[in-house]
Amino acid sequence: MRLTERLSRLFVKLSLLMGRTVLASIKNIRDSIVDQFRSDRDPLSRAEAQVQRLSGVTVILLAAVVLLVLWATGAQASSSPVFNILDVGAPEQPAPLADQPLAPAAPVPQPAGVPLTNVGGTLLFAMDVGGQSDIFALEPGESEPVRLTADPADDRDPVWSPDGTRIAFSSRRDGNWELYTLNVIDGTVNRLTFDLVYEAAPSWSPDGEFLAYEAYYNGNLDVYIVRSDGSEAPYPLTVSPEPDFSPAWITTLPGREIAYVSGR
Repeated sequence: MRLTERLSRLFVKLSLLMGRTVLASIKNIRDSIVDQFRSDRDPLSRAEAQVQRLSGVTVILLAAVVLLVLWATGAQASSSPVFNILDVGAPEQPAPLADQPLAPAAPVPQPAGVPLTNVGGTLLFAMDVGGQSDIFALEPGESEPVRLTADPADDRDPVWSPDGTRIAFSSRRDGNWELYTLNVIDGTVNRLTFDLVYEAAPSWSPDGEFLAYEAYYNGNLDVYIVRSDGSEAPYPLTVSPEPDFSPAWITTLPGREIAYVSGR
């Protein structure tokens, strides 16, 4: 429980206790006056008048206590200087990230023009926001990333093309993990694979013509390549019965080597 909530509740309890104490004192005074002048009619009349006045004071005090309690527990108390000094008003808590409205997807204003591994390039990353994973870009010197995808399905594994005009990524927007490219100039999305299997973790060839990736065909995880424009079917690179995955194209020309992880 927050300290401010405890202070607020303590303040309300003290107000109620003060009201009860005042009421008890008034009742004792009224009883003593009535007992003192019970045998004398005129003094009794004066006592009754005093009791009536005290009853009026009691009603006023009760009303003041009720108003004080309502005010202390209401929204107006948070703006009161007294409550601000005591830090009794509960501060407004920021909404969780998952409940906050999301910025619409937009192309990168100025493409990096260099591979992701270049120190001066724009950083790509996937981030879970609003219950889904989407792709963002962060330009050097900027503090706010630019959102690139906003499909209800998860998008991940983004990587720049060598010329910095396209992004390859994997997505579940068609029901299973497939490979896609995003043109950051006009926002065009192109699907590259069409198999009902897992395909992800793309890596560009140095000339930008091919993508190496991991795929789960025929009950095994292997490395494949596919043309980046989707004009040809994928080609298998590994056929080991052990899993081969996480391909990384060697970026030096002529680009005839691919590094990967294997369980063989």
